[in-house]
Amino acid sequence: MLINWQSVPDAPGVYIYQWIGHPIIKVGESRSMRTRIRTQLTAIPFDVRVVGYIEITDREDRRWTERRIHEAASAHRLRSECFSVEALGRVLSILAMDTRATVV
Repeated sequence: MLINWQSVPDAPGVYIYQWIGHPIIKVGESRSMRTRIRTQLTAIPFDVRVVGYIEITDREDRRWTERRIHEAASAHRLRSECFSVEALGRVLSILAMDTRATVV
């Protein structure tokens, strides 16, 4: 089940969600954030909470933004796009600096 999924637009961008009850956050990018998250839920046996997102139409900008967040959180990387919740402060600070960002 995705908690607050309605807050995520069906638009291109970078998204961040947290696994409820588990110290894990995921940072990803997609041409359709809402669809991508909903698809990922079929493989995740946990509820998730959307932390924030940035609508970005340009593909290169979207990938650059995702990489920037991944690099900032790299000390807490668990695997691929998943990070320990300890990285959340760094991720939120990047969102706070981006005027396009929405923190839920």
